[in-house]
Amino acid sequence: MPKETGYGFASTTLVAGLTMLPSGLCMLVFAPVAARLINSIGGGRTLAIGGVIVAIGWTLRVFVHADLWQVIVGSTVVGIGTGIGYAAMPALISANTPHTELASANGVNTVVRSLGSSLASALGGSIFASFTLTLGSTVLPSLTAYRVLFTICGASALIAAALALLVPHRQDGAIVS
Repeated sequence: MPKETGYGFASTTLVAGLTMLPSGLCMLVFAPVAARLINSIGGGRTLAIGGVIVAIGWTLRVFVHADLWQVIVGSTVVGIGTGIGYAAMPALISANTPHTELASANGVNTVVRSLGSSLASALGGSIFASFTLTLGSTVLPSLTAYRVLFTICGASALIAAALALLVPHRQDGAIVS
């Protein structure tokens, strides 16, 4: 966004893409951490941890965004939580699905992820269209639009974390309290 918005950095597309690099790298780095968590506390609890981390990242994005490095930190925290959550889902599916249905269950997970991404994009676009500011003849999403979207994302992550805690922890086929 242009600097005139009060929240933009007037960066190039290349810079915008590079700001996402730490998030992606952290997803890779935290995959083994997620695996250890899944093995020690179970997929549901690991997914809950991922959801809480995602919510923290979105909260940072709502309140801390004056400098580009702050945006990168917030996005990186979201990436860490997302990576942990993405690692936990197949473990949850595997622990709670009969082996004969495992391929179907993982397929449904993939479809639901795609559907969720599509719906989130549509919701985000609607929010950006609803909260705008005008610079000259250009209409842009306002800071309020971003804050509303990031708040919804953080709240959704907390709801997912709470729901993940309802999934029984299974180990060797037995439910562990």
